[in-house]
Amino acid sequence: MIRKRDKESATLNLLALIPCHNCEYRKDEEGNVTLLVPKFKSRFLRAFFERLGFGTHVYVHLDEIGSAVWNLIDGKRTVEEIGRELRSAFGERIEPLYDRLSMHLQTLDRHKFIVFLNVEERAIP
Repeated sequence: MIRKRDKESATLNLLALIPCHNCEYRKDEEGNVTLLVPKFKSRFLRAFFERLGFGTHVYVHLDEIGSAVWNLIDGKRTVEEIGRELRSAFGERIEPLYDRLSMHLQTLDRHKFIVFLNVEERAIP
């Protein structure tokens, strides 16, 4: 993952970052994760549509590997540690591991489902 600040940009080392959940979620009995994304930012609109009996969330269902990644995100593990756990759980099935993991985390970050806790102090000049 690369983020640019301005012309004097710094490259971030994705493996050293610590992801943290930034949205509500549910787990089923098999450990599969469903993210609950609010349809409306306004509390007024949420309450209004809730009273009318409409759903106030969009449900994003994660697959087996996506759920495993989500379950390993705890606000303490780095991306590198999450990758090692995934490799031990899935073996060859998850290769190329860090390419897949970085794409997955970038997607979660882009949609604001996760945040990275230590972005500033992990920048490489």
